[in-house]
Amino acid sequence: MEVIHPSRSSDDVRYIYLTSSHQAQIGLDDRDLPSRLQIARPDIIKSLNNSQRRVFRHSDIATLLGTEREFWRLAKSTTTQQFVDFLVDRSELQIVKLSSPDRPGSQITRYLRGNATPYEIALSIRPDSYLCHGTALYIHGLTEQVPKTIYVNREQSPKPQGTVLTQV
Repeated sequence: MEVIHPSRSSDDVRYIYLTSSHQAQIGLDDRDLPSRLQIARPDIIKSLNNSQRRVFRHSDIATLLGTEREFWRLAKSTTTQQFVDFLVDRSELQIVKLSSPDRPGSQITRYLRGNATPYEIALSIRPDSYLCHGTALYIHGLTEQVPKTIYVNREQSPKPQGTVLTQV
């Protein structure tokens, strides 16, 4: 709070710093004061919008926070979860939870920006994956049949040469 005495010039400015108890007495709340996240919000949104991605993993958001924390002047105590919560509450980032009947009880969480397609979401499940089968045919315009299932594959690692394959 800035106080200028009426009989003094504006060059003689005095500051009053309020403690939490004084803020409560005059009706101020910490929620009324902008946090560093709120102050940095325009730059954070700009970084998200500059990204070509519309689907993020938790680790992607952690990397973004780690990379830009200093530029945004965020406290080192700001956790990835606090950052995610802020983005979900104060930006267009949405949470989607994916589950599979083949793996009951397991969920994958993704964070969506803008109009992420189901194909982008499916590709985010495994790194270095690609669309295949009927999904690839549809995407490349080789069929007009809209797939009910999105097929995603990931290239397998090279196998040792000279091994004999057996089938049981």
